[in-house]
Amino acid sequence: SPGVEIHNNDGSAFSSTLSCPSNPGKSGGDGIMLVQKTDSLKTEIDNLEATLQQNIDGGSTAETAEDVFYSTLDETYSVYSDLMEKSPYLSDTVMKNAVMREDLLPEVMLRDILVANPQAAKSDTLYNALESRVVPLNDTLMGDIMANAEVYGEKELLEMQMAEVEQQYGLIVNQRIANIISDTTVLQKTDSLITVYAFSNRLTDKYSLSLLHSDQGNLNSSAIIMGEIANEFYLTNYRQEEYNQYQAWISIVNRANSNNHILTFDSIQVNNLQAMLAIDSLNLFLPTVFARNVLVNEGILDYSEPLIFDSELKSANVHKQYPKLTSALDAKAYLHIYPNPAKEYVIAHFRLASGCSKGVIRICQSDGKQIASIPVNCKVEELIIPLNSNSNGQFLFSLYSCERFVDSQKVIVKK
Repeated sequence: SPGVEIHNNDGSAFSSTLSCPSNPGKSGGDGIMLVQKTDSLKTEIDNLEATLQQNIDGGSTAETAEDVFYSTLDETYSVYSDLMEKSPYLSDTVMKNAVMREDLLPEVMLRDILVANPQAAKSDTLYNALESRVVPLNDTLMGDIMANAEVYGEKELLEMQMAEVEQQYGLIVNQRIANIISDTTVLQKTDSLITVYAFSNRLTDKYSLSLLHSDQGNLNSSAIIMGEIANEFYLTNYRQEEYNQYQAWISIVNRANSNNHILTFDSIQVNNLQAMLAIDSLNLFLPTVFARNVLVNEGILDYSEPLIFDSELKSANVHKQYPKLTSALDAKAYLHIYPNPAKEYVIAHFRLASGCSKGVIRICQSDGKQIASIPVNCKVEELIIPLNSNSNGQFLFSLYSCERFVDSQKVIVKK
């Protein structure tokens, strides 16, 4: 091309180190910048995880779930107050227990709890629990709950932030591993990889660390890592099956590993490998793939990689559509207060006059002195009113719709 000349330089010596530098732009196989980045991201993950653990169910899911499951009827309001105080950080476990306790929590209380935790509207577990109640919630209350399907609460936002940071962390760790493997200047690659894996808090890296120790003949270190995984990670049924497959694979490899690190499989180990494939017939887990490849290599198994064509790229459960706003313009306005007599709280069930969107519930003592005024609107027809500041006696609850009196009811408070 114009302006470009090519000259032969037969007198220069070729150097692979100078001509083909390892990982140009990186500081060696495990660059300092990448190490610093993983340190920073790991600290951020630890901080987010600590915040979530501190806030979810007030820091104790097991204790909160037990409180809901075993509380008696006279503890209804204290359970309700506790769950509302811990919102919007309630777990599915706790909310499911609340849904199941039909005898403990009135429907309006359950509605308030689930509305205060927007993640409830996106949980198939909770939706199925709500649909399985002996006395299902009416469409109005379900509509209030499911209206949060497109709303993200504080718990969800923190979890999304953590997932984003974990993704960045995983990409950097993978880059460090790739650099070490491809870097020709790194002689002790296994030691470098163990260093990276040992610092990582990802489950996959813990498994890789255990496999590396096993490959090096460090059976005790490998077993310790597997024990840490069982103790430090919450393993769902799916993850428990994966864990069991890793345990099986490591056990087989340890028995097949000779002094010169050459794997020799006898008939017992072949049977164990075949058992792994029988357990995970879909080859969902990496150890199953290892076992399958060994059997193929040994000529015991014929395998052709299947071609899978999904009919749908994405799918989701379709839930019933509920009304998001409650309004009964043709119904008669009224006020109903229960329980009566009351102790710690009352539930006001009301309906405003036709065409009126705002109102107020006024509470007066027996001598006529007003002690509270609670604004209401047409979007909600039930309201929980605490009686913490009310002494024993008789009180009059009155509903006003657009400043016009609608209905009233006397309530006796006995504490």
